[in-house]
Formats: sequence, structure tokens, C-alpha cells
Amino acid sequence: MYDDDKKIIIIKSVDDLCFLPDKSIKILFNNSHYVTTIYLYVLQRINTYLEFKEYSTDIRVKYFNMCVKNLGSLVECEKEYLLDSSKYFDIKSEKFPRDLKKIYKESILSTGHFFNGILSTTTYLDKKLFSREEKQIVRHNYGNTISTLLNSVE
Repeated sequence: MYDDDKKIIIIKSVDDLCFLPDKSIKILFNNSHYVTTIYLYVLQRINTYLEFKEYSTDIRVKYFNMCVKNLGSLVECEKEYLLDSSKYFDIKSEKFPRDLKKIYKESILSTGHFFNGILSTTTYLDKKLFSREEKQIVRHNYGNTISTLLNSVE
């Protein structure tokens, strides 16, 4: 949904993704660090939630650092996948406190579904921006990354 008065793009459904500027999609496509890109969105969601719920700065920093520790095993998984896509990966997840575990899981799930929405609209992107092959490669790699992240919490 596009709010003309405020010039703000509000994403409430997959249909609203058409309002995203091509440049923001291009940033996602021109970045080969798929796990890190998606995980930054996850961390942003977690931090926003903790801030909204008025957690102290100390707790927010502690939780943020716990989540960042998880990134190492996810990046290793991504590296292994890019070398051999048929290999099975064991993702070592951090032991989170109960409240962070719930927030973390919900953040990964919502971010994963959001990215799946973006990926489902890539077939409609301007052919001048990306070739068919570029779109397929990015969709494949982000799709596998999202699956890995979703499987790490389910």
C-alpha cells in the first residue's frame, strides 16, 4: 500500500511488493551473501520488537550478541551448500532464553515468508534489470537460504 501523504511504502501483502523501488530489489540481487542479507532483516525485526517492548539496552545488546553468534554456523552452512548442494547440514543453534527463543523464531518465520513473497514476484521484474538466468540463480540461492533458516527453528 502506498500512502501519498507521507510518501511511505507499507507492505501488508505480497501484492504490495510491486511498490518497492527497483533499486532495493537490485541490492538484494547484487549481493551474494544470502544468509547474511536475510539474517540482517531477522536481527532488525528482533531489535525492533525488543525496543518496542521496552527491554533495557543491556538485555537488547545481550540478546543481539546471542543472535549474532548463530550467524557463524548459518554462514558455514551457506558456504558448504554453495560447494555441494546435495550435502546435509547440521545447524548448531544457540541456546536462547525462552522469551528470545520465541521472538527469534517468529522473526525468522516472518522474514522468511516476506522474502518468499519477494522471490515470487521476481518473474515480473523488468527484463532490462535482470536476465532470466540471473533471476533463476538468485531465486534458487535465496530460496535455499530461506529454507535453511526456516528449518533451523522448526
